[in-house]
Amino acid sequence: MSGPPKFPPELSWQELFSPEEVGRWALKNERPERLRHGELAFSGVYRFIFPRNPDGTVRQTPHCYVGETGDVGKRLCDYFVLRGAREVRNADGELRDYGGWPVRGEIQGSRGEFSLQILRIGGCLDLYGVELNATCFNYSFARVLLENWAILYAKQVEKYHVLNCGVDQGIKYLQRMGIAARARGR
Repeated sequence: MSGPPKFPPELSWQELFSPEEVGRWALKNERPERLRHGELAFSGVYRFIFPRNPDGTVRQTPHCYVGETGDVGKRLCDYFVLRGAREVRNADGELRDYGGWPVRGEIQGSRGEFSLQILRIGGCLDLYGVELNATCFNYSFARVLLENWAILYAKQVEKYHVLNCGVDQGIKYLQRMGIAARARGR
């Protein structure tokens, strides 16, 4: 194989909101209409792209964050903290970990200038021997596979600075498995 891997034609990134909607949400805490009406209550893989520095200059290497969730609308709301919102703590009094802290910082420093995209599958795709289609987003395994593929692609091919790359990315799934096992009493 010569050259970088090509983006499979069956996969595409689609903008979730217009630049105006993103700006109003980031700067004025005005949630986009589709989000308020529950139109984003579906599973998926998403990414934020931050092309500018907090001072407004264009970055040489855009920053990117890729995530997966069983409810896109609910998960995206976790990244936008309303001013004056109460901290949520668990039964032990520990601050709830929402994950995505690097994204919150980027959003706050972005001046509303970033894009938010959702991964779409058109038709059927064979990704390293795993057959995927649009219904696969309903399964955590397929979302995690696509999330990690998108992280690697963004880092290696698109040359983005990926905010959620490294030990945390692998560890979060082990933590989820441990939490689920404790909840089942194992």
